[in-house]
Amino acid sequence: MTQTDIGFEREIELVKRLPSKRQNRFYRLAIWPDLFGGYSLAREYGRIGQGGTLRLDPYPEEKHALAALVKLMKSKRRRGYMISALPPKVN
Repeated sequence: MTQTDIGFEREIELVKRLPSKRQNRFYRLAIWPDLFGGYSLAREYGRIGQGGTLRLDPYPEEKHALAALVKLMKSKRRRGYMISALPPKVN
């Protein structure tokens, strides 16, 4: 994967930990190429330590999937999610 102009790879993990509200959640976003020449925005979310739910949203072009990833990331950050870790770069 190559780094994008928004400063991170095409995948990111967000976490929200609020023990007082019993919130211990994760939200992973990634852009995957599909078999038909398009791209999918993969969202996996759930409680930390348990299996999550996976949702795939298809897009005809990578730039549309990337725009959706950025929009979701900003929305989750406003709701208290923090960036957990950036994946290692692959050359």
